[in-house]
Amino acid sequence: MQEQRQASHQRRRRNALNETKYLELVLVNDKRSYDLFNGNLTTLESHTIQIANGVDLRYKTIQIRVALIGIVTWSVQDPITVTADASATLTKFANYSRLVLKSIHAYDSAQLLTGISLTGKSVCYLFYLGLAYVSTMCLSNAVGISHNSKNVDQVAAILSHEIGHVFGMNHDTGRTCTCVYKPSSAKICVMSSVLSQPYPQSFSSCSVADLNKSLQEGLGSCLFNQPTKLATAPKCGNGFVEVGEECDCGSVAECTNQCCNATTCKLRASAKCASGPCCHNCQYKAKSILCRGAINDCDLPEYCSGKSELCPANMVKQNALQCSRNTGYCYNGACLTIDAQCRTLWGPHSADAASICWNRLNVMGNQYGYCKRSSSGAYTGCSAANVRCGKLHCWTNASAPVIGATWRLATVTFTQVVEKKIAQIPCKSISIDLGNDIPDPGIVIDGTKCGQEKICFNNECQNIKSVLNIKECNPANCSNHGICNSNGNCHCNAGYAPPDCSQSGNGGSIDSHGNQTTVNPSVG
Repeated sequence: MQEQRQASHQRRRRNALNETKYLELVLVNDKRSYDLFNGNLTTLESHTIQIANGVDLRYKTIQIRVALIGIVTWSVQDPITVTADASATLTKFANYSRLVLKSIHAYDSAQLLTGISLTGKSVCYLFYLGLAYVSTMCLSNAVGISHNSKNVDQVAAILSHEIGHVFGMNHDTGRTCTCVYKPSSAKICVMSSVLSQPYPQSFSSCSVADLNKSLQEGLGSCLFNQPTKLATAPKCGNGFVEVGEECDCGSVAECTNQCCNATTCKLRASAKCASGPCCHNCQYKAKSILCRGAINDCDLPEYCSGKSELCPANMVKQNALQCSRNTGYCYNGACLTIDAQCRTLWGPHSADAASICWNRLNVMGNQYGYCKRSSSGAYTGCSAANVRCGKLHCWTNASAPVIGATWRLATVTFTQVVEKKIAQIPCKSISIDLGNDIPDPGIVIDGTKCGQEKICFNNECQNIKSVLNIKECNPANCSNHGICNSNGNCHCNAGYAPPDCSQSGNGGSIDSHGNQTTVNPSVG
C-alpha cells in the first residue's frame, strides 16, 4: 500500500506557484556604477543591498524570496566591453557569467547594473532601461542588465522588471490584465512596458500566469533550495534562516508562526521545526512522505527525511535524457522543443514546420531566415549545419501571434512532390516586438534539440555533451528500474530501492532523502 500511494504521488503534477521559491541573485556593478559613487565601495555596496531589498519586497507578493548571495564590483576596469548597445553588452555579460562568474558564485540569476545609458532598437517605446533573456531561469543565460542610478526605488523597479523576463513574464501592455496597484497611487504593475512614478511594487494577473507557465515547463528547478548564506550579515527577522538561527519568521510585527520566537529566531520549547514542507505542528513529518512532486517530464519527486523540516534539494533528470516524446532533451529540468516554442507564439494548434522551411530559408540571411542579427539590423545566414538554431519556423493556421502587439509576419510557400503528388508546404515565421528590453522570441531558444545528441547554443547546433554539464551515470546501472538524476545517481521507480534499483523498496534516490539507503554502513 505504501508503494502504491507513492507511485500515485509521482504521477501527480504539482502546482509550484504557491510554494515558496528562492532566487539566489548576484548583482554586478560595472566601472561606471563604481564611478557614480566616486569610488566609495561602502556606499555602493549599501546602495546595491537596498536595491536587492526592493526587488525582494516586490517578489515576496508572488511567493518568491530574492536572496542576494553576492555583490561583484568592477572597480578598476570592466572585464568585458560595456557599451550603450544593450544587446551587445548583454551577450558579453552572458558569456562572462557562464565562464567566470558561475565558478565564483552558485547563483540562479546574475544581473549587471551599469551606469551607462543604454540604447538599442526601439519601435514604440520611449525608454531603454534594461534588457534580459526571456524564459531562461535556471539555465546558463539567466542574466540581464539594468541601468543604475542613485534612485534606489527606480533601479529596484527596473531590475524587478528584467528579472521578470528571466522568469518568463511578458509585458502587461496590450493584454487584459488585472492588477492590485501598490502603492495605491501607482497606475502600472511591474511588467508594464513603460516605467512611471510612483514605481510599481505589484505584479499583474498576466505576470502570475506567465510565471506559472514557466514553472510548469521546468524553468524553475533551481528555486527550491533555501539559501543559508547571504551577501549581507545575518539578521534575525529577514525571513532567511542563517548561521546562528534555528528559525526566522520575519519581523515581530509580521511573524505568525507558533513554533518560532521572532525576537530570538530560536525554536520555542518542544518544537523541532518551524516551517518548511516537512514540518507540521512544529514537528518533523514522517520519513518517505512526498514533499515535492515532479512538475514536468524532466523533474523528479523528493521525500521528507524524517529528520529535517526542509525538502531535499530539487533533483531533476540527468541532462541530455530525451523528453517530450523524443522531441527534446532535458536541460536543467526543462524540456525545450520547437513544438512548444511554436505554441507559445501561435497558440495550441501549432507545431514545427517542414524541414524544407528550415533548410531553404535560414541560409538566406534576410528577414525570412537567418541565424544572427546585429544591433544595426544586419542579417547573417545559418550554415547548413545550424539551420535549426536560427529563425523559428512553424506550421499554424493562426493569422496572428498570441503574444506581442507589434509584429512582422513572413510567410513562404514551397511546392514539393510528396508521395507522387504536388503539395503546398507553408512556412511561417515572425518577428515580434515585445518591447526594447526583450530579444525577439521568434528565434530558437538555447537548449533546443537540433539533431541527434545535439542542441542549439549561441545559434549553433552543438554536441550536447560539449555544452551541458552531464554527471556520469549509465542508466543501465539502474537495473532497468530507474533513470539517472542530475547528481549522476539512480532514481528508482516505485517498488525498487536505491542506490542501484536492484532490491525492493520505495523508489527514489540517495538524494531524495526520504527513500535513501545507507551504502556501506560502518560497523559498531
